Amino acid sequence: MADVTIHKPAAIVRKRQWQRLSGRGQDFELVHSQETYLVSTRDQAVSRRLYETGQFDFDKFGIAMALLGRTRVGRLVDVGANIGTISIPALRRGLAERATAIEPDPLNFWLLEVNVTLNHIHNRIECLQAACTSIGTGDILLERSPTNYGDHRITLKDSTRSSHSGSVRVPSVRLDDVVSHLSDGDLVWMDVQGYEIEVLKGSPTVLESGAALVTELWPFGLQEQGSLDEVAETLGSFKCFYDLSERQPSQRPIHEVLSLIERLGVDGAWTDILCVH
Repeated sequence: MADVTIHKPAAIVRKRQWQRLSGRGQDFELVHSQETYLVSTRDQAVSRRLYETGQFDFDKFGIAMALLGRTRVGRLVDVGANIGTISIPALRRGLAERATAIEPDPLNFWLLEVNVTLNHIHNRIECLQAACTSIGTGDILLERSPTNYGDHRITLKDSTRSSHSGSVRVPSVRLDDVVSHLSDGDLVWMDVQGYEIEVLKGSPTVLESGAALVTELWPFGLQEQGSLDEVAETLGSFKCFYDLSERQPSQRPIHEVLSLIERLGVDGAWTDILCVH
């Protein structure tokens, strides 16, 4: 299901405009598409794509909904919400009744709250600044990418990534302690740069709730965090999954996620999968 709100010729113009904005060092810019966003012009990933095309990854939300046979979910839990590119359009377009958006980075979270206000959905969304972990007590370090604000990652125990510059201490929570009473009519959406298994290990109630899960599957990031070998076991409560990168996603038993990991390899390729009970 394509969801490009700015057509190709206009996108080319927007690309040139973005280059000029970034070159001036201007910090923020408004994006007007189906939704309205305040973005950082220093972010060459999520914000740039939003400015150039009017959306970021929301086409995958439409694909997931079609595979689920749903036109609407009750509650959307957006883990690693960034500046709201999934939860905001889901609410604005009537695809979710309410949402919980969780984002650890201070700047991304500030932009998330601004964008919630700009889109007049504050009464249907709960925003929380925190990193979801398996323990959920105390603070944790988040390494920040200087150019890709969607690639902030939980700090490694024994080294600092060369691709990142500086870190910030953020509060941690267990997802089970944030959301409760999920059902098979709800959806968890997660993209936390290789930390997904640690999040799910702290979420047994969420995993058993019947809610569907869309999660990034990035073998490099999972291996970096030391959790690549735990993927199949952690997702074991689900019956099957779909690879959302396929032209026509097909249902596959959950144990075949290991074959998908092998195909992707650990050199940097990734995909998003929809897991269902």
